[in-house]
Amino acid sequence: MSDTQALETDDNLHQVTAAEEAKGIFILVNRWTAGFGLAVVISLFLSSRYSYLLFHTMAELFSVVVAFSIFIIAWNARRYIQNGYLLFVGIAYLAIGFLDLLHTLGYSGMPVFPGYNFVANQLWIAARFLESLALLLGFAYLSSDRRPNPAFLIGAFAFVTGLVIASIFVWRIFPACFVAGQGQTRFKILSEYVIIAILLVDAGLLVLNRAKFQRGIYQALLGATLLAVLTEVAFTMYVNNFDLSNMVGHFLKVFSFYLIYVAIVKNGVEQPYEMVFRELAEANKRLSAEVEAHRATQGRFRRTFEEAPIGAAIVGLDKRFQRVNPALCSFLGYSADELLHLTFSDVTHPEDLPFDLVKVNELEMGATDRYEVEKRYIRKDGCIVWGHLSLKMLTDEGSDEQYMLPMIVDITERKLIEAAAREKTEMIQLLLHSTSEAIYGVDHDGLCTFCNQAFLKLFGYDRQDQVLGRNMHEVIHHTRADGGSYPVEDCPIYEAYLVGRETHIQDEVLWRADGSSFHAEYWSHPLYRNGSIEGAVVTCVDITERRRIESEKAELEYQGHQLRKAESLAIMAGSVAHHFNNKLQSVVTALEMLDPASKPEDTAKYLTRARLAAIRAAEVSQSMLIYLGQTTGELEPRLLAMLCHDSLPFLQSSLPSHVTLDLECPSHGPVVRASEESINQILTALVSNAWEAMGVSGGHIRLRLTTCPAEAIPQLHRFPIGWQAQSTSYACLEVADTGCGIPEADLEKVFDPFFSTKFAGRGLGLPMVMGLVQAHGGVIVVESKLRQGSVFRVFLPVSAETPFHHAGTEIQPQQLQCEGMILLADDDLALLEAAGELIEHLGFTVLTAKDGVDAVEQFRKHKDDIRCVITDLTMPRMDGWETLSALRRLEPNLPVILSSGYDKAQVMATSHVERPQAFLGKPYLLKQLQAALVQALRVEAKQHARPEKGHF
Repeated sequence: MSDTQALETDDNLHQVTAAEEAKGIFILVNRWTAGFGLAVVISLFLSSRYSYLLFHTMAELFSVVVAFSIFIIAWNARRYIQNGYLLFVGIAYLAIGFLDLLHTLGYSGMPVFPGYNFVANQLWIAARFLESLALLLGFAYLSSDRRPNPAFLIGAFAFVTGLVIASIFVWRIFPACFVAGQGQTRFKILSEYVIIAILLVDAGLLVLNRAKFQRGIYQALLGATLLAVLTEVAFTMYVNNFDLSNMVGHFLKVFSFYLIYVAIVKNGVEQPYEMVFRELAEANKRLSAEVEAHRATQGRFRRTFEEAPIGAAIVGLDKRFQRVNPALCSFLGYSADELLHLTFSDVTHPEDLPFDLVKVNELEMGATDRYEVEKRYIRKDGCIVWGHLSLKMLTDEGSDEQYMLPMIVDITERKLIEAAAREKTEMIQLLLHSTSEAIYGVDHDGLCTFCNQAFLKLFGYDRQDQVLGRNMHEVIHHTRADGGSYPVEDCPIYEAYLVGRETHIQDEVLWRADGSSFHAEYWSHPLYRNGSIEGAVVTCVDITERRRIESEKAELEYQGHQLRKAESLAIMAGSVAHHFNNKLQSVVTALEMLDPASKPEDTAKYLTRARLAAIRAAEVSQSMLIYLGQTTGELEPRLLAMLCHDSLPFLQSSLPSHVTLDLECPSHGPVVRASEESINQILTALVSNAWEAMGVSGGHIRLRLTTCPAEAIPQLHRFPIGWQAQSTSYACLEVADTGCGIPEADLEKVFDPFFSTKFAGRGLGLPMVMGLVQAHGGVIVVESKLRQGSVFRVFLPVSAETPFHHAGTEIQPQQLQCEGMILLADDDLALLEAAGELIEHLGFTVLTAKDGVDAVEQFRKHKDDIRCVITDLTMPRMDGWETLSALRRLEPNLPVILSSGYDKAQVMATSHVERPQAFLGKPYLLKQLQAALVQALRVEAKQHARPEKGHF
């Protein structure tokens, strides 16, 4: 060993010994400080019993001494402290201690700053803000390799401290924190809460970064921070400077400062010496390990060379193999001895050899330091294999002899896969460009990645590079058919490559390169790779010709429909006239038979006959409204299966004895929005139509209830024509019979009013079914074969609402006075006179008006006498809704009855603000008029007490 090495060894031993001695000393110091801390706590407690001012001064001076000690230790150990956070915090405590010293001197009862009442509270808040922010800002140096500049920190903290002192003692702009007789100010309490929030953030960051501190230091810092939080909590609750909360806060502050002291001393003094000693020991271990590693290097190289999974060899400048490993022998199919008699060129494919020789020559000349290539080799058995060659020129350190080190990876399988992939790609390209559909692809940004020849031809481009890389929405999809802008967010193709939704658009406008447009049908499918969307493929076809053909077909169908409609209207007009003439004939005959000399019983018989005939005529009008889809009743969420089960007894009782009816439906079927009356009418009409089709021979009827998706609804013989699905799921109500069936030519007419295969003008059963189904947003489909029967399927949209159940409440009869004046408004004078007589028959006085304007004028004149207004819906100058609004402006609580020949559901579906108390459908009977008056006058009866005269 040299003298220098001996000296270095002695120095190292001396440093280790010094570190051990220092470590022992600080263990003694820590034990001493623990005992000293206990003595401090006892002394503080005893002083508080004697004088609170003495306690406060001792507690604050202890904190000041600790803060200055923290700074002195951190400053003198700044070259050794590796933790930038602790160094930053240690220097910050110089400014914190100085502000706490001023706080101590400025406390109430201390004669240092006369004339500045409660300045100590301002200095306290400033010191606590500085402390909490210093603990927070220190984390900026915890995760960074850049240590803080101590000199800069001293200057910065001195500047901040000077600003705080000037704001309190010179400028006097620092907010007051305590007011005599009131206690802490709002600013003081809010500041304490802000400081608590900052300290809690400090604690959270300490927990997240605990791995960057030694365990003891982390625990001391976390404890100090949490104690500081409790300190601030205590200082939010005191009322004066001498109460218990204030004293508890000072004790907690002393403990917090002590734990900060422990953290800085442990990391600033003990840790550097421990690290020096530990690094010396680790250096010796590394030296021994490196010597052992050097001895094993040659053995590892041999094993690596022999056991390497890739081919390796040592080749001389004459291109002959000097040494080969087993992997190379296996790759080329030769033994090691056989390869040692061959050159590198002997195993290279003849087509790759010329280029190989050029590159090897460049390597030998020093023109390049490495030669890498994928090339072909000839195995001993004559097979061609592929290898990735990495060739480097090396020099032997001992003899300066040069040699080549080739490393060969077998890539034959990969090359075969690539060849197959190329062949597959070429086939795909061939198919892509041979198809007649225009196809293009986009990436996840909507930029074109490929397109076929059909696309170029359809959109008017000459070359692919005219569209590749361009945003395809801006190229072909930028404008709607009406000329308005087409936002990319509304584009279905955008949904395909952004959110992965497949779309099929049957008709939309696309744009060519010359600015012209055409109608297209297109499909967009998202492209996935490794589970992520990479883009989309779009296929589109020009449907201009198809639209022309469909338009011509639709025109022909429309003309045929118009012809059938004209025929249907002719039948309907004749049938309506037939029905009304029959009923009117009964009315006229009955009235003709009336004679002053007739017996009373004959007069009653003829009047009853005329009344029944008029009611039958009104029923025909109601049936026509149902056929037109203008009446449905109140639509409520209903269990369709329950309605079918409830209707079954009535349906079975109405059937002839030779016809059977079976019900196939679940106990709790789908929910639909419908009225119970409408469903009963549909079932009754379909079942009646089914057993009538069986004739006297009888047969079997099946009533079945199922559900199906919208796309499963058949397209053929679907009514009403042109219906489009508005829901995703539909309830299917199926009525199938074994009757005679319907001829194909008559299937399009079965829902025409009064159409029948037997004779014209039979009835409105099936037309009413279609009207009710249409009013419910549904559709009906018919299938039939002669002599095999028919199937009628009604599809109603399924609702997600909760089924409606009627409460079993008993309606109590209304007791209302039949007196007072009723204002009746109608533009039909004959009806005005007849309805007035009905009202007078009930015991009321009638005031008539010929229209809405007249009704408002009459109401102004007789406002105090009129109890209720009955107004027609359709009148000149002012209709029923306008009349209702005008009357309510004059009397907000006026009972009003709205009357009309239109269906109630259709009339009341409007969105007028003012609503009537009752609706009276025309034609109406005396009992219906009476019920409407009871309903309308119900509120009026509660508001006005009148002497009894007569009651409903």
